[in-house]
Amino acid sequence: MYSNDYRSSEQVRNKRGILVGISMSTTKIAADMATSAKHIIHMAPYTFWSVPHLLPLITNDSSSPFLSHFYFLSSINTNIK
Repeated sequence: MYSNDYRSSEQVRNKRGILVGISMSTTKIAADMATSAKHIIHMAPYTFWSVPHLLPLITNDSSSPFLSHFYFLSSINTNIK
């Protein structure tokens, strides 16, 4: 399957898959597939960092990471103390 044929993680539910490449689309598909596939192998020519799409925001914990581009603006609590 090519990346342009991938629609959702339901296509790979309980299946095994191999992804080849390091493009943004490949890494996003790998992250999405990991939620429902039985087993995934992601082959890339070099090591890279993978950051979750959404990070948990614990409003009463000052050590909680806050990078606004990981959150939808409508879900941000503006009353953080």
